[in-house]
Amino acid sequence: MRAVLVTFLLLLCGGLLSGAEFTTTIAPELNAFFRKTNGWIGADGAYSIPLSRNKTLWLFSDTWIGTVRDGKRSDVKMINNTIAIQEHGKEPQFYYRTNVHSAEAESLIKPEDGRGFYWLFDGAQTKDGVFFFLRQVEIVDHSSVFGFRGFSTSLARIKNPKDDPMKWRIEQLKFPFAEYNGKDSITFGSAVMKDKGFVYIYGNNSGPEKAVKGMIVARVPERKFASFDDWRFFSNGKWTTDFKSATPISDETASEASVSYWPALKKYVFVHTQSIWGKVMLRTADKPSGPWSEPTLLYECPEMKYPSKVFCYAGKAHPQLSSKRDELIITYASNSFDVGEVIKDARLYFPHFLRVKAAKK
Repeated sequence: MRAVLVTFLLLLCGGLLSGAEFTTTIAPELNAFFRKTNGWIGADGAYSIPLSRNKTLWLFSDTWIGTVRDGKRSDVKMINNTIAIQEHGKEPQFYYRTNVHSAEAESLIKPEDGRGFYWLFDGAQTKDGVFFFLRQVEIVDHSSVFGFRGFSTSLARIKNPKDDPMKWRIEQLKFPFAEYNGKDSITFGSAVMKDKGFVYIYGNNSGPEKAVKGMIVARVPERKFASFDDWRFFSNGKWTTDFKSATPISDETASEASVSYWPALKKYVFVHTQSIWGKVMLRTADKPSGPWSEPTLLYECPEMKYPSKVFCYAGKAHPQLSSKRDELIITYASNSFDVGEVIKDARLYFPHFLRVKAAKK
C-alpha cells in the first residue's frame, strides 16, 4: 500500500499551524464499492452530497456502461452523466436512463434546450431540496480527449430527493453568473460548502490574459440558494453583487475540487489535484473566503507511471465518509490521452479512494 507522509509548518495570518502530520493511504474497501463489472463500469467527476448522516448522493460525469472481463472493458457505451445513492458501508445503487426504443443507456439529465450535454458538478442539500451545478458542454474535436467546450451553466434543483431517483423532478435553473469566452471565462460550481447558515460556492476566473487568475467564491443564505438576487461575491475583502468583480482568493484554478471544515486541524481545507499531473494537494484557511495557505502535497498518483498516457485529476474530499475527526476521505480520477487505453485497462477511470489522517505532535 502506497503511503505519503508529509510534515509541515504553516504560518497563516500570523498564526502557526504547528507540527501537523499527514499520512495518506489507499482505501481499498471504498474502492471495491465502485469496481463494477457490469452496467456502470467507471466514471469521472465523483462529487458527493450528504443526504443524511449515513447516506450520500454521488454525481458522476462521463460514464462507461458495459462489462469488464479479464481486466478490460467491452461492449461499452459512454454517456455523459450518472448518479449513485449509497448508504455508508454498503454497495452504491447506480442510476441512468434507458432509451425506450433502443434499450441503450442514456444520461440521467439532459439539457432542456437540446444542445450538447451536461457534466455534473458540486452541490448541497438544503430544506428546499438538493441543488447541484450542471455544466453544459459540446464536443468540438472528436479526435482529442480535450476536444470539448463549455458554454453554459444551470443549477439543478430536486424538490423530491427522498423519492426513487428515476422519479425525481429535476428543475433546471439558468445560472446567471457565468461567462464563457474561450479562455476568458468565469465559472462557479467547482466546489460547494454549507457553513453557518450560508452556502459557499467556489469557481474560477480564467481570464482575460492580463487579469489575475485564480479561485473565486460566492455565498448565499442557505434558504436562498435558488434566489440569485441574494447571491454575493467576494471582492477585495468585501461581499458585492457584481460577479464580474470577484477577486481570486487563491492563485490555484481547479475545475474540480472541494472545500470543507476539518475538525482535526480547526481549519477549512481546499483539496484539489495540481492540474492533470497526479499530485493531490491540500491548502488551509481560517475562513471560507481565505486567505489560503501554500499547497501541501498529500499524494502522488501511481497511475501516472502506467505505460498508457495516463493523467490524474478531479481530486476532492468527502468529509461525510470520514469516521474519525482526524480522517479525511479523498477521491481522484484517472484517465488516458488515448481512450482506447481506458477500454483496455479497467484499472483506469474509476474513483480512486484515499484515506488521509492528521496527527498533532
